[in-house]
Amino acid sequence: RFTLLGSFLVAPTVHSWYGQLMSRIPGTSLAAIGKRLFFDQGLFAPLFTPTFISMLTVLEHLSSPLDKVVEEKGVNNNDSNNHNSDLLTHLTDRLKNDAPDAILVGWSIWIPSMAVMFAVVPGKFQVL
Repeated sequence: RFTLLGSFLVAPTVHSWYGQLMSRIPGTSLAAIGKRLFFDQGLFAPLFTPTFISMLTVLEHLSSPLDKVVEEKGVNNNDSNNHNSDLLTHLTDRLKNDAPDAILVGWSIWIPSMAVMFAVVPGKFQVL
């Protein structure tokens, strides 16, 4: 799951995002660093974190043991619809319960880390 997410969601999204961010807000002044931090952690992170959690939840759901039981027993579509309903319920719960905490914890880690990276690390050595 993480290989799929890393390869097809995280890497291309983050590569594109930081490429755009660095080209549109160049420099190492405090103003440039502050703007990049605002856009990265104030706008991008609160949108990308729920996207990541949603995709992870869907992949977990697709590979859940219930799928194997449905396939093995040839259970009808009504059970499959219940399984899809379970996904929606689980996804909604995860987004309500996990996403806000993940964003807050992410901010505690990433705001200082990214501030240092934006200020000290030359652009060619920064993330992607």
